[in-house]
Amino acid sequence: MAGKPVVLVVSEGYLPGFKFGGPVRSLSNMISLLADRFNFLVLTADRDLGEKVPYKSVTSNSWKEMQEARVLYLSPGIRSIHQIYRLIKYTDFDFLYINGIFSPRFNLLPLFFCLLISSCRKKNIILAPRGAFSPKYLKKGFLKKKICIILGRSSGLFKKIVWHSASAHEAEDTRNVVGRYAKICLAPNISLLKNLQNLSDPPQKKTGCLRMAYMARIAHEKNLMGVLDALNHVKGHVEFNLYGVIDDMDYWEQCKKKIEDLPSGIFVNYQGAVNHNEVASKLRQHHFFCMLSFAENFGHSIAEALQVGLPVIISNNTPWKNLKDQGVGWDVPISTNRNTISVLQECIDMDDSKFLSMCRNAKKFVSKRQQAEDTAGVYIRMFNMVHA
Repeated sequence: MAGKPVVLVVSEGYLPGFKFGGPVRSLSNMISLLADRFNFLVLTADRDLGEKVPYKSVTSNSWKEMQEARVLYLSPGIRSIHQIYRLIKYTDFDFLYINGIFSPRFNLLPLFFCLLISSCRKKNIILAPRGAFSPKYLKKGFLKKKICIILGRSSGLFKKIVWHSASAHEAEDTRNVVGRYAKICLAPNISLLKNLQNLSDPPQKKTGCLRMAYMARIAHEKNLMGVLDALNHVKGHVEFNLYGVIDDMDYWEQCKKKIEDLPSGIFVNYQGAVNHNEVASKLRQHHFFCMLSFAENFGHSIAEALQVGLPVIISNNTPWKNLKDQGVGWDVPISTNRNTISVLQECIDMDDSKFLSMCRNAKKFVSKRQQAEDTAGVYIRMFNMVHA
């Protein structure tokens, strides 16, 4: 560990997990980007979201080299709480990076231990809420979250944290929750799909036919219902494939009823969760990516769709704006479904020439955006902010 600052990362999800979605990809990509500047130690759960058994490739409660980090995979129970306590107390780290805010074991306990352990009260803390301060997200389990926020403010802990926001919108959400004094670093999330040169050509786009992909958790905030409502009013042959963890079973049951009532020619298929290594190839099998979420602090699946040359149909509640002007898709107002219906029908009626033009634009758009951002420099400044 000599020579480089040590970052102790605590996160409920990490590789090889993929069911936690964007927060895991954001974290693993950050570590890959900064591995030459920092040594990373990661504390995480030994199983993926919703799983009752550990990962097959790891040994619970043991350290393992995982890409550019050393990772300790913790089993559930009291033992893991004690391990987190001991590691925070006795590990010689320079920064504590907490991925998320409301997980009792992997977010709240580390913060509590930093208050409890006298030797840790001056430790440098960076916390990434990962969209958890958005008004829509706060409504779910509001009372428990409100108590956590009140305790964080009253203890003075929030004042010593540097808050990692992925967008200006998330930064504003953070100030609204934490207070105007919040010390915020704006550092965009990192999307790093690999082996894009080996992808097959996109499917031919025939007028009157459309093949779309949804890749996200199935939960209220992702607004799958909004897409289904719009599909009820279009004409043509549509195949809509859903990839992701069912995070809210009651919501999924409501969606299934909508799916059963869709007109003939509209087919919606649930395909399950997708390992990150398969994301690019799965997306490439479609014409468009479609997700009308109520809020996104970044939207990894949006960035990944654009990277593989897939135009997108998204809501106007993300950092991805003015997509129609760029010729790469639409950021649709979702206050009514009239706008979505119009866009979907335009996509159904589109011919192959127009579709391929949008595919080329998508790749150029995301490439220019990535080149314009000195991402590594921004992240290094974030760690330097802790000392300021």
